Amino acid sequence: AEYMGRISGYLRRSYVMSSVSHLFASLAPLTTDKIDDATFKKLIKYSCNAVLGLADEEALFADQSVSTDRAILKEVFAGLIALFIELAKANAQDRDIRSALEELNLSGDRLGLICQAMDAKREEYRALLSRTSFSLAAVTGVKWRIDYAMQSNHLEKINSPMFFVQLELKDRTIDFWCTQAQLQDLISSMKDAVKQVDRSLTAFA
Repeated sequence: AEYMGRISGYLRRSYVMSSVSHLFASLAPLTTDKIDDATFKKLIKYSCNAVLGLADEEALFADQSVSTDRAILKEVFAGLIALFIELAKANAQDRDIRSALEELNLSGDRLGLICQAMDAKREEYRALLSRTSFSLAAVTGVKWRIDYAMQSNHLEKINSPMFFVQLELKDRTIDFWCTQAQLQDLISSMKDAVKQVDRSLTAFA
């Protein structure tokens, strides 16, 4: 159970990262002073409710306490709705969310508010998804390649190998990058899981 939990957590975080990374452009204003803290909280409130059909962008625009440019609000609002849906699909936990949004460089307080909002609405979102018959597709194949990373967004020079991994699903692919240590950890977890399954099958034979 412990091994399977480790693998499940790692794959879930990888899935979340690949599922939300395309939203970073629309969410970028959340990291700037274009959206103050009060407006950020309003955006979280309205977007969370919009997922459940309890609010829409007109309700957001009608809120007199929200003073940000309407075009920016529209983009961020749509991005947040998509974000919460993707997080709900993966049943993302606090650690998954923080890991997935790391590259967005949100402040700790704002990241915490997103996690809190997800925790508060998780059961409602999951119930909604179950009614729409959502299920994660099974992995049908894996491809990978190695690249040599010279720099990153955080360090000028890292000079280390980076692995590109592509999980092939029935109707789509999920891509993510990982370091050698992360890949070794994943492989080790997978090997442990296989051994655990073998032991379980032997016990029931």
